[in-house]
Amino acid sequence: MGFERTVAVLLLLAGISPVAAEIYRWVDKSGEVHFGDRPRPEGATVVEVPQTPGPDANLEQQRTREQRLLDAYQDEREVRSKAALEAKEKKEQSRQLCTEARARLRIVEESRRVSTVDKDGNRSYQYWNAESRAEARATAQKAIDTYCD
Repeated sequence: MGFERTVAVLLLLAGISPVAAEIYRWVDKSGEVHFGDRPRPEGATVVEVPQTPGPDANLEQQRTREQRLLDAYQDEREVRSKAALEAKEKKEQSRQLCTEARARLRIVEESRRVSTVDKDGNRSYQYWNAESRAEARATAQKAIDTYCD
């Protein structure tokens, strides 16, 4: 009962089934159950041991799962990196537009005349009147409110 039963139970618990061996079960005259790899004359029967995937199959499944996880983490890192880059570019663009808007407001407040360029590229100068200065100031202030923190 001792060694053979222990080996059989360990094999069953470990999920390892012998490849070309059969496991036999028999009950002796005193009613004790025995397991072994050789049939006994007391009427041993073959025990069906369920086949379990070998360690290679489990290892391959684990590697596949790990690779999927690594791929998912890599995709997530790429998405975060792209989002961070876009946020940085947007912040830089806003900073630039803010600087331009503040410069326009300074020009509106400090200059007496404004220059304009027509579609042909000809530059002309006009003096500010109260209405055009207020309109230019409001436009510049709106841009400052939009792009500056």
